[in-house]
Amino acid sequence: MSAIRNVLAGIAATAVSAAAFAVPVTVDVVGSDFNSPVGGANINYVDTDGVAGNEEIRWGTGSLQSGYRFDAAAPPAFTVETDTQFSLGNFTHFNYPITAGTAISSVQLDVVTDLTVDGQSISEGPFTFSFLHDETTNGCSPQPTCANDLINLSNLVSSDTFAVNGTTYTLSLLGFVQNGVFTEFFSTLENQTNTAQLIASFSAVTVPEPGTLLLLGLGLAGAGLARRRQA
Repeated sequence: MSAIRNVLAGIAATAVSAAAFAVPVTVDVVGSDFNSPVGGANINYVDTDGVAGNEEIRWGTGSLQSGYRFDAAAPPAFTVETDTQFSLGNFTHFNYPITAGTAISSVQLDVVTDLTVDGQSISEGPFTFSFLHDETTNGCSPQPTCANDLINLSNLVSSDTFAVNGTTYTLSLLGFVQNGVFTEFFSTLENQTNTAQLIASFSAVTVPEPGTLLLLGLGLAGAGLARRRQA
């Protein structure tokens, strides 16, 4: 029985270890687009970076509009390893006094990328992230922090995964880093602009080859037969 256990342990280790190795991923963001806002009035989109999509959204009625902007960390392309945190880009919040009832409550950000994974070049996306927006009233007390508008991530994992050479990859959005501090949300004072880094990571899961699964099944069958003979 000990020999069978050793064989099974070796097969299981082989199946699992394939997912344990870090894989370099070269990232080049080729498009970012804010879309599908919920609520809000007088919504405008801005595209000034020469990259496909609207990297900025503004809303509200007032002398200045509130809004979000995303500036990708690439181009130029950069390389990260799986299970390693990195900055996907800078997320900016513009917070200005606007008329009550003209703010959004959420919005989506789509990110399209060119990737090089395991020696293979692919175009992937859009990776879709949702942001929840809390537009607080400005007449609250005590001031000033009670009037801060709050931004929160509603889903930390993108809606898209992709497969390369038998490995499935997922791009996860983990939260924000502002002034060196990590948080899942951040707030912005009235009449101010606030910028934080969007922190992400790639995870990888390798599906065992059919031959490995067959060997594991045979090993389990052999273990069951040995137990019956001993009984």
